[in-house]
Amino acid sequence: MSSACYCFLWIVLFLVFGAPSGLPIPGGNGTCMANLRTLEMTKHCSKEEHVESAVAITLSKHQFKVISACLNCSFTMVTRADHVLVATLYSLGTETGSDGKCDKNRLDVYNGRKVNDSRILSGKTGICGCKFPAKSEFQSTENALTVRLFTPCNNRSTHGELVLVVSSIPNELYNRTECPGQFKCLSGECIDKNLVCDGTPACKDKSDETNCTGARNHTCAGKFECGNGKCIDKNLVCNGKNDCTDKSDEKGCHGNKHTLMFVLIGIAGLAVIVLVIILIVLCCRYCCHGYASAYRRLA
Repeated sequence: MSSACYCFLWIVLFLVFGAPSGLPIPGGNGTCMANLRTLEMTKHCSKEEHVESAVAITLSKHQFKVISACLNCSFTMVTRADHVLVATLYSLGTETGSDGKCDKNRLDVYNGRKVNDSRILSGKTGICGCKFPAKSEFQSTENALTVRLFTPCNNRSTHGELVLVVSSIPNELYNRTECPGQFKCLSGECIDKNLVCDGTPACKDKSDETNCTGARNHTCAGKFECGNGKCIDKNLVCNGKNDCTDKSDEKGCHGNKHTLMFVLIGIAGLAVIVLVIILIVLCCRYCCHGYASAYRRLA
């Protein structure tokens, strides 16, 4: 049996019985999903969770996999500004209506923090049932991704399970085939990544300026960016001169480089003086003692 099959078997056992203590998790590199932090969807409604590497999202940890009726639960995951999120469907088994549609429960994945039809990644029919959809991997174009679980109020509680693994990956790895080294707009076009969050929409749908709060596009590659946006050489920072014109290059310097140089010279000079004194003391102790002994013998 392949390692992938073993991993899937352990996922099922983990969901049903919990992680067995004292038993090794299959996979030589220890990356089986049983190692991932697990978050229960219904306990994180209307919350944000920071994702550094990967987490496993489940619908319910109830012994009988109960999913309550009358739910409209949205859960947002956020990662670093220079990363995107990828949600991969690993396990699916939920109840459906008589026509096979997602009438009893429905899971949707959205790009970013907003829940609306224009930002849906998982298709307009929703995710439910036991058959995997044609697309089971959903990639955001931002550093946030929202998952929503919906169950109508006119139905009883349902049963089911689902495992959705959300991973954080660097921007430069994302779009490496569709937009190498660039940013891909939601509307499909590729633009220079330096145009993202620069205050001027470059995408037709303005997706390059979405969710840019606190995320400025730094254009001073290899240089120091002043508070007013000016780029200067890093060697000009903390040199005692106002090179930025707004003095931002001299803030928090605790003096300048010249003061530091004088301090270091002073410390070095003091060390030399101490060394000379030690040499004089040693010379007096041994050399002078030798002269005194020779004088007594001659006398």
